[in-house]
Amino acid sequence: MEFHLLLLDRDSEVPTPHGSTTATLSMVIGSKRWRLSEAFGIDTQSDTIPPYICVSYALGEGHIESILGAGTISDRAVPCLEAAIAANEDIQAIWTAEFCMPNNTEKKQEFNRGYVYSHAEKVIIILDESTWEAINTIIRLDSTIVSDIQSAEEESSTSRLLEIINEDLWIQSLWSYQEIVTSPMLAFVGQTKNSISVDDSSLLNHLGSYLQTFGRMNSITSFDIRKNYPFLDALEDALVDRMLAFDGGPSAFALLSGVYRRTLNGEDCFLSLINILSIEEHNLATIPPSTTTEDISILSESFLSLCERKGDFSFVFCSNRRDTRPGLMWRPAPERLRPMTIWSSFGKEQSGFRVDGGVILKDMYRLTRTTSEIEETVMNALWKKLRFPDYKEKPTLEEVGGDVLARLRVMDYTGSSVYSLWAEGFFFPQHELPSNNDDFEVEIWISTTIQWAFGAPGVAIVKSKGDGMLIQPELIPGVFVGDKIASSGMELRIVW
Repeated sequence: MEFHLLLLDRDSEVPTPHGSTTATLSMVIGSKRWRLSEAFGIDTQSDTIPPYICVSYALGEGHIESILGAGTISDRAVPCLEAAIAANEDIQAIWTAEFCMPNNTEKKQEFNRGYVYSHAEKVIIILDESTWEAINTIIRLDSTIVSDIQSAEEESSTSRLLEIINEDLWIQSLWSYQEIVTSPMLAFVGQTKNSISVDDSSLLNHLGSYLQTFGRMNSITSFDIRKNYPFLDALEDALVDRMLAFDGGPSAFALLSGVYRRTLNGEDCFLSLINILSIEEHNLATIPPSTTTEDISILSESFLSLCERKGDFSFVFCSNRRDTRPGLMWRPAPERLRPMTIWSSFGKEQSGFRVDGGVILKDMYRLTRTTSEIEETVMNALWKKLRFPDYKEKPTLEEVGGDVLARLRVMDYTGSSVYSLWAEGFFFPQHELPSNNDDFEVEIWISTTIQWAFGAPGVAIVKSKGDGMLIQPELIPGVFVGDKIASSGMELRIVW
């Protein structure tokens, strides 16, 4: 893979006006001259690549003539680079997509942005002025001040801060998730003069504290925040996933959830996912050279194969229909993949390995059948984790099941409303399970390594016992809602 950098030209004077062009493809940014380097070959010149930072920003709608050759660039390009340089005066080399991506179509196709971001010294995110002002206001407000807000006008202004951040184009972008979770160091800065950068952990802490106080003040839950401010909520989850990345995660399942929540198309979704999983590979070699971005099935297959090579089979918990090819009927079909819920999960992988004709999933747990009651400890856990309303009297299982379903719908669960009851909790399948137990045997297996705060993803294995119509066993993905279950060391063998 080849890529360029903007390099600080230390020996040059700056006699020319802002944004001027020379024959050597250089420009003046922040009173210093920068030149576009020759192409670095990562395969052959990795030792000669200087330390660099990545600068990322939303392009916006305005464009100007490029100051480095033919074509146009975003009218935010130069101001954003100036802001990054002002906040990091000692930088000597910069990578930014508008100036440094290859122009050649074939080279652009193999270009691994995940590698570039993960090997940078730092990634600097430039947010527009209104977003940056909203973030700085949140940082300045402590919990006491927010809690003392009384008037409707003051309350409206606190809501507006969240709306501004939620509407930011960079925060809504698909590529923002990739940049957050792959960068070794991350800082946010505003497109304003003299902005002071904020690192990712500080932003997460301030944002989380503000959201908790805002929720208490307005009697709303995290589910309401998710519904009203989906991209802001996705930003918070991405920052959490970034923390998990330092511990070997997040899982492919978490990555799918992270990219699915953003403005995107199916092609860019898989390119971003493959970039994230290929941060140690120079080229996106998992994509066949002739692949076009319109071919979703090939990109999806590349992603699935890459996950398998890394030993992470958490994609099995996607809600998609299953593959029809022999030996792969446990696997989601190679199309745009969708997790069972679009919600933050924990755990670095669902470990497993391929065998002839199927797969073995490790660290799974088989649920215990019950006819009427859920264990009391499970019910208590559900109340706490899903924040049910206070019932005037002990609710029926039907009432609890209805409340669980309502919570799952907020998490973008699209499966069946008909659940099955187990001693450990509820299982909501993607489509309704057969009810004729004389003809079918149903086993529910859940992951003990991929978890939500309220449960875990799982699968139903449906087998024919007698004269039922089902001949081939079937795997149906689903959502388990109940208390956390410790690793049991059990393996699920799926061969058909």
